[in-house]
Amino acid sequence: DIERKHEKLTIDEVLGFIDDFTRNYGCRILLILNTDQLADRTVWEKFREKVIDEELRLDTTAAEAFDIAIKLSQSPFAAKIKPAVEACGISNIRIIRKVIRAANKILAAHLTLPDDVLERVIPSTVLLSAIHYKGIEGGPTMAFVLDSETNVGRQIARHERERRGEEASDEEKLHARWMLLLNRLGITYTDEYEKLVSDYLNAGLVDRSAVDAVVGRYYRERQRAGAQARVREFFQTTTWDPELMPAQIVEAASALLADVPHLDCYSVSSLHYY
Repeated sequence: DIERKHEKLTIDEVLGFIDDFTRNYGCRILLILNTDQLADRTVWEKFREKVIDEELRLDTTAAEAFDIAIKLSQSPFAAKIKPAVEACGISNIRIIRKVIRAANKILAAHLTLPDDVLERVIPSTVLLSAIHYKGIEGGPTMAFVLDSETNVGRQIARHERERRGEEASDEEKLHARWMLLLNRLGITYTDEYEKLVSDYLNAGLVDRSAVDAVVGRYYRERQRAGAQARVREFFQTTTWDPELMPAQIVEAASALLADVPHLDCYSVSSLHYY
């Protein structure tokens, strides 16, 4: 594994060793390396064709890497982790396994969350874990992801400069690329949950009670949003469908009883009127 060699052991020395042993002793030697990571790549390009007989390039996609990693590190959140891994472009199997283990540990007490809550917590868990384990080349910093309020201000300022025809700075272009990644992941804002993920990645300990509180709030917000949507649909239907009979209206209203704890006073009063 060439990437693990000591810095004092140069590529030309390695290739000289290989050439000597293959010529004089009939050895067959397998080299494993990432040429993009070689510090002395110029020397490698100069001598490799004289020494290396055959080359195979491994070009694993993020999806392929995930399919391998999930067999080694299983997760109940696999269906949500995979698209996030693909959006981040993580193709390192070892790092994907660490990302999976992080999600499993942080959400260990929440294995049956509904999809819309998982879509709130899994993408940021994957992104922050990938950043921590250096799995995204040129990706955002953890501080950037956590500071969503400043990011919104940056976006507004950038749009204003674009409107005035001003050229964006290199830093602004970098931040714009990072924001595109967040948008692909569906991360529109960050709050206490992302801070808890960051704390876990840095300290290795999960604050269970805090995670429970935040995830519980997301679940209640989801219930509230669903209840409000169903009430809006009820009012829309009963107001504009002239063929509805009173018994049908009562039946439809009865179906909303479970939603009452999640409704505002105005909605409850309006339902009572019906």
